[in-house]
Parts: sequence; structure tokens; C-alpha cells
Amino acid sequence: MITNKTMDNQKELFEKIYADYFHRLSAFARSMGANQMEAEDAAHDVLLKLWDERHVIAIEKRSGSYLFVCVRNECIRIYREKKVHEKYAKHFQYENQRDDYDPLMELIDSEMTKKMRTIIEKLPEKCRQAYIMSREENLTYEEIAAKLNISKETVKTHIKRALEKMRIELKKLLV
Repeated sequence: MITNKTMDNQKELFEKIYADYFHRLSAFARSMGANQMEAEDAAHDVLLKLWDERHVIAIEKRSGSYLFVCVRNECIRIYREKKVHEKYAKHFQYENQRDDYDPLMELIDSEMTKKMRTIIEKLPEKCRQAYIMSREENLTYEEIAAKLNISKETVKTHIKRALEKMRIELKKLLV
């Protein structure tokens, strides 16, 4: 049983605690849903933390309860970490599926790009320039206005008209 002493220079006491509690703490972690390796890691980490903080933590008779609470908290941390990993794994799996080469999609993308270029080329000159500067060069309306020597409101109007024209032409393609 654990005594009411600190663990400072108490290697023998720590070894006894480790031997007495490791398997019980591992089994407790397993009962919380951790797999065998996670359960052993949780028990080991908690016991090592006890050793690392032996100067701070006073080991009391009920410190066995403390160890079980620590293992429970460690299992919760592991569970949350697994959920984050699963979320990112699903995201990357989706991204990889999206990035798989599909010749048909490549052809459709290529054709759409050509159609978009054709639509943009048919726009009036200032309208086309404003659209290209906004969408392809990522310039602000103020920067476009300065380059084209027009007002910011005129730039907004040109881009609005360009988008309306593109929307109309793309609808025709999709119908």
C-alpha cells in the first residue's frame, strides 16, 4: 500500500507502486476503450508523471484513486487525439480521392477553361481588363481603378457586368 510520504529519493517505493498499479491501471484504461498499447502507454505515462513530479506530489493512502483519475484523463486525451487524427485522415482521404487523375474530368476542366477564356475575350476591353486584374491578378478595386484611370465604382460595375455575362453564357453551356 502507498504511504503518506513524498517520493523524493524513494526509488524502491516507486518500483513497488509501479509493480502494484501498472496492470490495474492498464486494465482500467482498456475498460475505457483504449486498445492494449494505448492502455499500457497511459498507465506508463501516468506512473512516470508520478515519478517526475515526486517532489511536488504527496503520495497519500488514497493516491491509488489519484492514479486512476490520471489514467482516466489520459484516456480522454487519447480519445480526443484519435478523433482529431480521424478527422484529418478523412479530410486527406477525400483530398486524395479528389486528386486522383480522371481523364474525363481533365477533359471537362480543359473544355470549361477554353469556354471561360472565350467568354472573357468577348467582353468589352475595360470590362475584360478589370475582370482579369481582379480575378487573375488579385488586385483590389482601388488598384484596378488607378491602373485603368477609372473610378472604383466603375471598376465594380465592369466586374459585375463581366460576372453577369459569364453566368449567362455558362448557363447556356450547361443546358
